[in-house]
Amino acid sequence: HGPMAPGSDGPLNGSEANLGIERRTVRCWEYGTISVPGSDGCDEDPALGGAFAPLGNVRVVSAWFGDASNAELRHDVTAEVRTIVASSPLEEVAEVPATARIFGDPAPFRVKQLEVTYEQDFLSHEERAALMALRQRANEKAQSSAELEELLARLGSALVGAAQR
Repeated sequence: HGPMAPGSDGPLNGSEANLGIERRTVRCWEYGTISVPGSDGCDEDPALGGAFAPLGNVRVVSAWFGDASNAELRHDVTAEVRTIVASSPLEEVAEVPATARIFGDPAPFRVKQLEVTYEQDFLSHEERAALMALRQRANEKAQSSAELEELLARLGSALVGAAQR
């Protein structure tokens, strides 16, 4: 079972489950290296003027190594990449080398690529629950509003006006 919605017995829907989680896909050519941030590490945050913002857990979602244009000439290397990331100290960047020596050679005599997709939390469990509760309360307030239709019409007009600029 997946995460549960706060104050309910039901699971989170797709948008709630991904709230506060960033998904990234990174690629490099053979003999290159992919850097995966460590759990509890930091990442540059442009909103903080380039200062580092703390990040949470990292989960490798998927990884493959092989021919970039032909999926049949690839190896699924998710387990191997997870092992490399897990063996790095928590706060350090995990360096994942793209080599056939590590992942095997699924595409002999072809240029190969490594692709890694990972997710990283930027909200704690408590922050995510508070944000979802706030969103639920705002939705309840908006739906119980007597002038909901008028508010939606005004919002629609504003969006159309902004799109036409």
